[in-house]
Amino acid sequence: RPPSSGGTVGPYYESMIANVKATLANITGYFPNEAAGRPVKLSGFAWHQGWNDGCDLNMTSTYEYNLANLIRDVRLNLDVPDLPVSIGASGMAGNEPGRRADIVAAQMAVSDPTKYPEFVGTVATVDTRPFCRDPSPPTP
Repeated sequence: RPPSSGGTVGPYYESMIANVKATLANITGYFPNEAAGRPVKLSGFAWHQGWNDGCDLNMTSTYEYNLANLIRDVRLNLDVPDLPVSIGASGMAGNEPGRRADIVAAQMAVSDPTKYPEFVGTVATVDTRPFCRDPSPPTP
């Protein structure tokens, strides 16, 4: 749960931000030749999540609100106001109706320029549902 959504901030949000900051602070430790003497710039944030939120109607109903706040909070907490965000829509259920479809609709909504003009040109959602396949039959 991102801070701007109110309530208790989710531990995974806090961990994610802490890990990104720690990595950036030690970037030359990870990439000694490539990063030495060069400025570091975050060039994007990829998000492919939604399974757990689709397991509970209350979480599903607030997913869009929380996702928009997540984008705002990540940008604020990492001090990159226009950080590009790419969302891989949760296509695990294909085009089946229900809570999973509601999650995908919320993911699509945050990149809708009429609904979220503040995200125009910096937030994009990619529909992954066309890649959903039936599970292969078990091998003998």
